[in-house]
Amino acid sequence: MPTKKKAANKAKPARTKPNGDGRVAAVVALLKRKGGASPDELMKTFGWLPHTTRGFISKLASKYGYNVKSERVDGVRRYSL
Repeated sequence: MPTKKKAANKAKPARTKPNGDGRVAAVVALLKRKGGASPDELMKTFGWLPHTTRGFISKLASKYGYNVKSERVDGVRRYSL
C-alpha cells in the first residue's frame, strides 16, 4: 500500500500590520492641513473607533515625538501639528 507524502512545511512569512508607517504618514498629513482634523474625520477616514483614534493621537506624541495641539473650534475638537 503506497504511503501518502506529507506536504513540506513551508515557512510562512511573518505577519505584520499592513502599512503601519503609511498610516502614520497619512494621519500626519491630515493633521498638517489648515485647521487640522477632527476625531470624526479620522474615524471615518481610517474606520477607527473613538478610543483607537485618541490612542493613535497619543502615540504620535509619545512614540513619534510630534507636538500635537488639541483645541475646540466652534464646539468641535480639532487636532493639528
